[in-house]
Amino acid sequence: MKIFCVGLSRTGTLSLADALHILGYRVIHYPMNVLSCKDGKLFLQWEGMEKYDACADTPIARFYKQLDKRYPGSKFILTVRNEADWLGSCEKFFRTPAPEEAVNQLRSEIYSTAVFDQKKFGEAYHRHQQDVLAYFGGRKDDLCVLNICGGDGWSKLCRFLNKPVPDKPFPLSHRVNWDSPIEKKVKQVMKKTGLHSLTKSLKTYMKRKRGRLPGS
Repeated sequence: MKIFCVGLSRTGTLSLADALHILGYRVIHYPMNVLSCKDGKLFLQWEGMEKYDACADTPIARFYKQLDKRYPGSKFILTVRNEADWLGSCEKFFRTPAPEEAVNQLRSEIYSTAVFDQKKFGEAYHRHQQDVLAYFGGRKDDLCVLNICGGDGWSKLCRFLNKPVPDKPFPLSHRVNWDSPIEKKVKQVMKKTGLHSLTKSLKTYMKRKRGRLPGS
């Protein structure tokens, strides 16, 4: 059994990934390493999925139907959020196209645009929720809808996964937007001074220590 978070980006997917890690699962958040793009078409590299118990964020949201067929008996979690708050977060995060072709293709397939557009993102948000709920209709044991930003936490998640509630607060994590003008400037300075490589190395080391990357 695997666990797949099928919520869109900026709906609490990183918090969920950290929560699953606390529960003892081998987790990867935003697993672009299992996604390939060839001739404008996206596909998953299945061998890359075998390392993990749980996966979260955009590539998973795009391919949840294929994952359900590939891994029968798995659990799926749809993270949701107040739409206005979600749109505000997306506006800050998706200001510019991504440098990678696969990421822009993925955004276009989910949101019908590679950069933020309020109308298109709003339509995509509703479309995705409706599609997921319809697909898992009649399969209440396979899907959990989790509003982390709205207060859902250990009780609902652990009941769904049949896990004891940990004796620690539910994580509320936040990923920095490295596409914003301020963060871009910081990134440039760090790269010139060599701090960027050091920071990446430290982040990788800490993730391995926490068990969220293979090779620990």
